[in-house]
Amino acid sequence: MTTTEYLGLKKPGFPDPIDISVLNENADTLDAFAEETGAALAAVTAAQQQQSGEIGTLANAGAKNYLRQDSYRGQSAGDEVTWTWNQSDGTIRAQIGAAPLPASRVYQLNVTVTEAGMYTFTCGENSGGASYPYDCYLHNPATSSTAIRDYGAEQTKQLAAGTYRLDIRIRAGVSYFDKTFKPMLRPAVLTDTEYVPYAPTNRALYEMILAMQNRS
Repeated sequence: MTTTEYLGLKKPGFPDPIDISVLNENADTLDAFAEETGAALAAVTAAQQQQSGEIGTLANAGAKNYLRQDSYRGQSAGDEVTWTWNQSDGTIRAQIGAAPLPASRVYQLNVTVTEAGMYTFTCGENSGGASYPYDCYLHNPATSSTAIRDYGAEQTKQLAAGTYRLDIRIRAGVSYFDKTFKPMLRPAVLTDTEYVPYAPTNRALYEMILAMQNRS
């Protein structure tokens, strides 16, 4: 029996009779196609649901960074590091010259986690763990412990709302260093890692408006 290919299936040549083996082979081809198509559709659906969740989170809250920077707290002794805190965009720049640091140097800000939730913390775009010359972390004064940090890889944890301390540490021996740190605490559902400064949520803005109306 002669056959010809048609849309991936085998078509018996006229006037040859239909062979059951050809039908079975075509059925297997259709089954494989259906399985591949189903897997592809499932992947597309999962991606759409993830995107929908992220869009919904941003649309409802109107904010992405829940780490409010309140005030300067302090820094390590020594003038080897030039620290510049840009309060308008929330970034902190550290500059070191030719002389290696004789010891680790830390820069600290008083910060607030504005709402309780599951968050992912990013600050220095670390990827090398202990091989990196710096790390960032949030210290919880209520428990005297590190709440979350960016060290080797971004961390995701449940955090309570309240006052924390942001520490940026540069290790001993570092020289010729110039980096801008961008501390951000974003809802864990968001996969977009691009930095944005802190901004109040829609709810917080609404409460501010109500407070001003009540005072007038």
